[in-house]
Amino acid sequence: MNEIEVAFLENSAEKWFSYATERKDAKTNLFCFPHAGAGPGVYALWGRIFSSDLSFYPVHYPLRERRKMESLPDSIQELAYSLARDNKKLFVDKPFALYGHCMGAIIAYEVAKAVEELYGVEPVLTIASSSAPPNCTLEQQIDNTMDIKQLAKFFADMHYIDAALIGDEMYVKYFIPVLKADYLLQQKYTNARFKRLDSPILVLYGENDTQLEMEKLVKWESFTSESVSYEAISGGHFFINKDNMSDIIQMLEKRILKRNGGYGNQNE
Repeated sequence: MNEIEVAFLENSAEKWFSYATERKDAKTNLFCFPHAGAGPGVYALWGRIFSSDLSFYPVHYPLRERRKMESLPDSIQELAYSLARDNKKLFVDKPFALYGHCMGAIIAYEVAKAVEELYGVEPVLTIASSSAPPNCTLEQQIDNTMDIKQLAKFFADMHYIDAALIGDEMYVKYFIPVLKADYLLQQKYTNARFKRLDSPILVLYGENDTQLEMEKLVKWESFTSESVSYEAISGGHFFINKDNMSDIIQMLEKRILKRNGGYGNQNE
């Protein structure tokens, strides 16, 4: 690998991953995809909990934090393909797993497809957290005619934001446009190039989640030729909090590392 290639890898990783925890002797690379409106900071504490067996990469989408001047791509597929294209080494040098919450699970699925197409490898495990599968459209729709106050109320009614924050002008001004852009991106998403993954899927869901029904969650079984397992977590749609974070992350690590024996076909 020449100096130009090394520099590209370093710059790419810096662009796509914030709060990363890289471990030289890790057995698996784990990529975590935030929900709509969020940045990699939602996973900032996770790297401290995972053991040295995992390298941890929270994904940094455009339009937020240090990438706030970058526009989102026109589609989730384009976003996923760009991430996969820019980070070959992280996907082919070691087994990898994908975790996505809500919209992040759809992006994770598209990244799995892109990595398989580009490099011939698939994740050892894809974890869909609080997410309907790719063939379920968003039931509640928004459009560009809605002003920021209407959007804030809409997202509060959907429990995407705390209703108490609607009156926080600074919060609404910064956060709502990002959430709107992400929501519109997911709203127009269609799984145009259907593909079953050849790797298992773990579906996590909150026991008190009023947004998801089991009849939707089981449709994830159409998106893999391998097994789909389900794990109910105490709480609602955003069930991971400071009280249960450590237990959930340790469970995820155990599930991911258990799958490493089935990894193969690493293409250079």
